Amino acid sequence: MTRRELMTWVDVEQRLQELHRSGDWPSALRWVEAYWMSLRLHVASAEGEREVLRWLATEEVFAQRVDAQNNELRLDSGIRLPLRVEVSEDPEASPPAARYIPSFARPLHLPAPSPLSNESDDDFYDPPIVAFHSYKGGVGRTTHALAFALEAVSQTKQKVLLIDGDFEAPGLSWHIRDRYPEPAVSYADLLVLAHGDEDPAAKTSVKIVADRLANQEDHGIYVLPSFRDDFRWETLDIRPDQLVAGRSAFAISELLVSLGAKLGVSAIIIDLRAGLSELSAGILLDPRVFRVLVTSMSEQSLLGIERVAKHLSHDLGPRSSSTTHFVISHVPAELRESDRLVRARESLSAAVLVQPESGDEDSSLSSEGDLPEIVVSGYELDLVTLPLEWNSTLETLRKAGLSERLRVILERSPIVGEHAQPEPDSLPITITKAREELAARAEQQIFAERGEAAGFLRIDPLTRLALDHRTKLPLVVIAGAKGAGKTYTFFQLVLARTWPSFVAQASDQPTSESDIDGPMIVPLVSPRQIDETARNRLEELEDELDRQFGDGRVDTYTLSERIRDEVESGSEKVSQWRDLWLDVMAWRLGCQPNVAGAGQQLPQFLNTDGARQVVFVVDGLEDLFGDFMDNTSECMALRALLQNVPERLTHTFGNQVGLIVLIRPDLVRPAIPQNTLQFLDRYKNYALRWSHDAALKLAIWLAVQAQVLHLDDGASAVAALPEPQRDALLEQLWGKKLGGARSREARSTAWVTGALSDFQGQIQARDVVRMVHHAAKRSIDEDARFEDRILDPRAMRKALEDWGKEKVEELKEEDKRLAGIFSKIEAAPPGNKQIPFKAKKLNLDESSLEYLRSRGIAFDDSGDIYITELVRHGLGFTMGNGARPRIVSLRRKILRDS
Repeated sequence: MTRRELMTWVDVEQRLQELHRSGDWPSALRWVEAYWMSLRLHVASAEGEREVLRWLATEEVFAQRVDAQNNELRLDSGIRLPLRVEVSEDPEASPPAARYIPSFARPLHLPAPSPLSNESDDDFYDPPIVAFHSYKGGVGRTTHALAFALEAVSQTKQKVLLIDGDFEAPGLSWHIRDRYPEPAVSYADLLVLAHGDEDPAAKTSVKIVADRLANQEDHGIYVLPSFRDDFRWETLDIRPDQLVAGRSAFAISELLVSLGAKLGVSAIIIDLRAGLSELSAGILLDPRVFRVLVTSMSEQSLLGIERVAKHLSHDLGPRSSSTTHFVISHVPAELRESDRLVRARESLSAAVLVQPESGDEDSSLSSEGDLPEIVVSGYELDLVTLPLEWNSTLETLRKAGLSERLRVILERSPIVGEHAQPEPDSLPITITKAREELAARAEQQIFAERGEAAGFLRIDPLTRLALDHRTKLPLVVIAGAKGAGKTYTFFQLVLARTWPSFVAQASDQPTSESDIDGPMIVPLVSPRQIDETARNRLEELEDELDRQFGDGRVDTYTLSERIRDEVESGSEKVSQWRDLWLDVMAWRLGCQPNVAGAGQQLPQFLNTDGARQVVFVVDGLEDLFGDFMDNTSECMALRALLQNVPERLTHTFGNQVGLIVLIRPDLVRPAIPQNTLQFLDRYKNYALRWSHDAALKLAIWLAVQAQVLHLDDGASAVAALPEPQRDALLEQLWGKKLGGARSREARSTAWVTGALSDFQGQIQARDVVRMVHHAAKRSIDEDARFEDRILDPRAMRKALEDWGKEKVEELKEEDKRLAGIFSKIEAAPPGNKQIPFKAKKLNLDESSLEYLRSRGIAFDDSGDIYITELVRHGLGFTMGNGARPRIVSLRRKILRDS
């Protein structure tokens, strides 16, 4: 702070308050009192006094303004205008136990008392209070409050209480004048009656108001205007400290709750005065109130509401992000996709977020579930010029669809949590048994290489593959990252035995007897890392192939060895590799085994006993070609398989031979270095990319397979679930929120998708299965607090940490280059491992950073690097201030652009 700035004693107090909030506060300083003529510092010892005076003189605090010789703080450099510094030393002294008064005014002393240490608890009111507030008027606060009330009535099928809490510029009161020309009672009446009521609970006052308000209900909304008389619309001369005298610090909120309970409403919605009104503060600063802050895109309005949000964040701590949400109103169409709106979203989110304490990873997740909702409302002339007639106003709101836009905030509120939570179906087994069954089933599905995976989940890529090749055999490359389900798909294909059987399963069609005799599905290259169970299932298939083609066939292991011999010989001609692949196909069926040129005889061989057809399936190429990044022979082998073999099959073999190659995209890039994206784009409809909907249905499918969730048509019906039924089942699986229905915790589904997504908008199937497995396993050992769901919230959080560490190790094992990059990051000082980070701090060059981006692991935001949630946990990163809202903005943009 420079000496040239004008400073008053109020500025001194404000500066000290900022320092205390940021944690820059000497331990020896017990508390501070600032007055117009002196600054009183309370310390525990003489040594502490010296420490505090040195701190005051530092550049970050008051610098040269401190006059140590005269014990003064100079307020202005031009004239002698000092503030006396008084130090009180008392080893036994402790800060006075000041009572918290909800107010935007200055505290009486620092540290200021907190609302969380007084009468409030960790729950919402019942019925809940939803407070609409804005920093400036004219931003649509009243309009949105009314639309929210309509949506609450629609969703809960219960009545609500809507209050005009703006005594200086009532808005809602004007809209009901034609409906209730002479209101029987008002909000001002309630406060005045309660102020004079000797009973702290003001029961008589509440009854009087409730009795009169019973006749002011329309469309399910009880409306309480600010005043009864138009001509008495003036500032109410009652201060908050008068209302709370002898009562709770949040007496106003509790008074409204008593009134709402008397009326039997599902919620109380209050439209507060704009700005920093002290009567509004009594409700706005109550930790048990759910808040909706409304702003336009004007800089003044945005900065003002951000200031309010920061005040809430300071007073309410981490719970502010789950109890405070936003509406950005009057946004013109040209700004709906603008960077300006993105930045506005981020600044509002960051304003209510509190950086978690060290080690508190639960609250640092970068999912949307733990960030505030921000509804963007467009500029519509009808909404800006609402009629004063009540029914016309309601009709205009309905036509504009404003209520539906606010539904996302309503769903985060305790209103829906209390009244619209679907009742879970009763489980046929105990909750502990259900968790054990789900853990076991998910473990079977983690590694398809074990051959234990059962059942068929129809996902869009496989359905498209089947529908596009009902009559013609496929010549297809299916790209999928590690964990996307390639090997699972391989087993589903080969275990279907024939192509028509697979088509029937993937397209949800009944299997006919003729399907059994259709084109055989034959594994050409199989994954090497499979266990005995998987080998046994493949051996059963070999017996079937013997019956179809005789016993002179060559097995997949021997064929793989032949291919490795060719690699060792250094063969780099694509034409030679093409011919070898065709020979391998022929040998696999017993056509001239181990004879070069057998591939040319394959069509004739298939026609020997009638027109036979086959579909070859290839998986496990990463095992077969382990040095593909540096070995030219391996790259040529892959190029021939991906490009030249399908071309030859198309032109020479007609519809006799199909080929499906399951491959990781990173194997395609060196094999087809030019036009890689165009090549992959040709087969994009079949790529194993899991949408958020498919990933969520995979979690349900696992639970139905484990028989802990019920569907009348079984697991086969999961793929076709409509969204409402899907969400209802997910609530049975992991609850609506990561806590009770009315808690302030993140929404479970949003948390899961945010935590498992990468920066290409994708979720890997294995990540979902792993998370479910770890969460179910950990849930077995959790206490019985959450028996309304299968997966315990705490277990889900811990599961993310478990799988994050395993995920990093798996990535290192499968990708040598990634292993080197991760090793660099792991070797960095812990202080440098914070999101976002600079590449130089972790010794990452541009090539390494580009590789992380290409894998969807990292995102470069103008030099600020973000990494995915799972990898963050696995590498031990913490989250910096403002990181979470930025990650969510980036993810929204990625999903919108993808």
